[in-house]
Amino acid sequence: MTIPVVAHSMTPVYIAQSKGFFADEKLEPDITSTGGGGPDIRALIAGDVEFSFTTGDNVILAHQEGKKLLMVMSGLNKVYQLGDAQGGGESQGD
Repeated sequence: MTIPVVAHSMTPVYIAQSKGFFADEKLEPDITSTGGGGPDIRALIAGDVEFSFTTGDNVILAHQEGKKLLMVMSGLNKVYQLGDAQGGGESQGD
């Protein structure tokens, strides 16, 4: 399984691993950080890995290029703040 970077947003993967959720399903993932978005999806498309825990935009970009991928779920369920160039922001998702 690839992840783009080791970051807080990847926490669900490590929690699942530490709580034995993968082992419960008889899975033993080798979690590899690819150092950024893009290489993780390319590894998946090339067949070098079976799964990638990545951001949705990477999946959408690959789909726009005609790649056949299946996005199962989003790992994040938060309200985000979108800022503009002047530093303002507005709440999204409420």
